[in-house]
Parts: sequence; C-alpha cells; structure tokens
Amino acid sequence: MAAVVTLLMQAGAILIWATQLDARVNGVEQQMMNNHGLNEKFAKLEERLDDVKQGMGEIKRQIEQLTQNLLKK
Repeated sequence: MAAVVTLLMQAGAILIWATQLDARVNGVEQQMMNNHGLNEKFAKLEERLDDVKQGMGEIKRQIEQLTQNLLKK
C-alpha cells in the first residue's frame, strides 16, 4: 500500500512539473513570436539608416565640391 501511495505522489509531482514546463515553453514561444515583429522592424530601420548614410555621403561630397569651387575663385 505504501508503495502505491509513493508511486501516486511521484506521478503527481511529475504531472505538476510537466505542467509548469509546458507553461514555460509556451511563454518562451510567445516571446519569440513577439520578437519576430521587432526583428522585422529593426531590419526596416537598418535599411532606412543605410539610405540616410548614403544620402549624407552624397551631401558631404557636394559640399566638398562647392567648397573646392569657391576656393578656386
């Protein structure tokens, strides 16, 4: 009888542990799904930042050319 009670208690503990593990896995999966949207936003921001850098480089070149032209006069 004691062995049966012990086995039932162990089965209950395993069930509780498995339920908590499932909840943690679901939480991690949910966070990953939420981060997926953030990753897309960061990728778009990176693209926009690259465009801004290219634009700034062009403006810098134009200013250098204007400065050189003004110094030649």
